[in-house]
Amino acid sequence: MDTYYSGNFIHFYRYYFGSFESIIRRIRAERALIKEKERLKISVKHERLLGIIGRLLNASADFKHVLDDVLKLMTEELNVARISLFSIQSSDDSAVKIKSRVSTKGKNIKDVDQFYFSELEDVIARLQKNRSIVSNDLSNLGGKEREYYRKRNIKSVVILPVVVEKKVVGLMGFSQNQQYKWSRDEISIFFSTVNMIANAWERNSLMEARIEAEQKNMEAIRLLEESSRLTSIGVMAAGITHEINQPLNAIKITADSVLFWQKRNPGQLPEMFTRKIKTISEGTERIDSIIKHMRKFWEKPRDVESEMVDMLSAVNSALSLVKRQVYDHSIELQSNLPSEKILVYSNFIQFEQIVVNLVVNSIHSLDKVKKETKRILIRLSKDKEYGIFEIHDNGTGIDEEIQEKIYDPLFTTKGPESGSGLGMAIVKSFVDRFQGDISNYNNADGGASFIVKFKLQK
Repeated sequence: MDTYYSGNFIHFYRYYFGSFESIIRRIRAERALIKEKERLKISVKHERLLGIIGRLLNASADFKHVLDDVLKLMTEELNVARISLFSIQSSDDSAVKIKSRVSTKGKNIKDVDQFYFSELEDVIARLQKNRSIVSNDLSNLGGKEREYYRKRNIKSVVILPVVVEKKVVGLMGFSQNQQYKWSRDEISIFFSTVNMIANAWERNSLMEARIEAEQKNMEAIRLLEESSRLTSIGVMAAGITHEINQPLNAIKITADSVLFWQKRNPGQLPEMFTRKIKTISEGTERIDSIIKHMRKFWEKPRDVESEMVDMLSAVNSALSLVKRQVYDHSIELQSNLPSEKILVYSNFIQFEQIVVNLVVNSIHSLDKVKKETKRILIRLSKDKEYGIFEIHDNGTGIDEEIQEKIYDPLFTTKGPESGSGLGMAIVKSFVDRFQGDISNYNNADGGASFIVKFKLQK
C-alpha cells in the first residue's frame, strides 16, 4: 500500500512539476525572444541611423555643412542631451567648437565655443593617446574635470578622439545632464559616427591640399605668363623707342631751325607762331627724355643714378600734362603745394611719371562713381627725413581683397580696353628704385589715398 501511494506521489510530482518547469522554460524563452526582438529592433534602428549619417557625410563636399543635420539626428534618435564636435588647436593648446547640438532635455547644459587644455588636462592627455572616455557619473574623472563638467550641468559623458592620418585632430563629446548608464549599442554608434566623421575630415584635408596645390600651380603659371609678357613689353618698348627717335629728331631739328632763323630775322614771323614752335621744340625734348627713361626702366636699379629733384617743380610739370584730362572728366583738382622747393633723392622724369600715373588712376576711379562733386586733392610737404607727396580722391576706393595685388605687374581692375596693369607696378618700381616708400588706404570720403615718400637732400 505504501509502495502504491509512494509511486503515485512520485508520478504526480513528476507530472505536475515537470509541467511547471516546462511553463517556466517557455516563459523564459518568450521573454528572451521578446528581449532579442527588442534588441534587433534597436539594432535595425541604429543601422538605419548610421546609414543616414553615412549618406549625409558622403554626399557633401564639406562635412561641416551637414554636421548640424547629423547631430540633430543623433540627439533625437538616441535621446542624448548634448553632442559637440571640437577641433584641436595645437598653436594655443585649445579646442575650438565646430558644431554642437543640444536636445530639449539638455537646455540647461552650458555650451562653450572654446576651452583650453589646462581646464581638462587628464581628459586631453588620454585623448591625445587615442583613448576614449566613458563616464556614467563622472566618478572616474579627475577632480578638475568633474568640477568643470558640473559647472556646465553635465553629469555623464562619452568623449572620443577624432583621428586623421594617425593624428588626433579633434574630439567628439556626448553628454547627459543626469547620471546615465551608456549602453553598448549607444557607444558603438558613437564610435561608428566618429569614424565616419574622421573619414570625411580626411577627405576634406586631402581636397583642400589638392586645391591649394592646384592654386599654387596656377599662380606659378600666371607669374610665368606675366614674366613672358613683361619681357615682350621690354622688347617692344626698345623697338618702339628706336622707331620714334628718327621722326622725333626730324621734328626737333625742324623746329629749332625755324627758331634759329627767327632769331636771325626778328619780326619775320608772328609772335604766336614763335611761341607755338617753341612749345613743339620743348615737347620733343620731353618725349626724348621719356623715351630714354623707358629704356632705363628695364635696366637693373643699380644702373640708374639718382639726382636731386625738386618735388614742387616735378608735381607742377606733371599736373600740366594731365590737368586738361582732369577737367574733361568734370573733376575738381585741388592742390595744397608749398612755395619753397622740396629737394629729394629721385629722378625728375620718373617722379613725374609717378604723379601722372596716380592722377590717371584717380580719374579712372572717379569715372565709376556718380557724385555731384568729384575731387582730386594733391598735397606736398616734408618732415625731418622725407619729402611727402599725397593724392586723395573721393572715388571707389580699393577693395580689401585686392589691396596686396595693386602693385603686381599686369594686375588691373579696369578691363583690357582701358588698363594694361602696368601703371601701379611702374610706380612701385620707381619708388623702390630710389629707396622711397609708398602706402595707401581708403579715406573718409570713400575714395583712395596714396602717400609717396622720398628721402630729403641733406
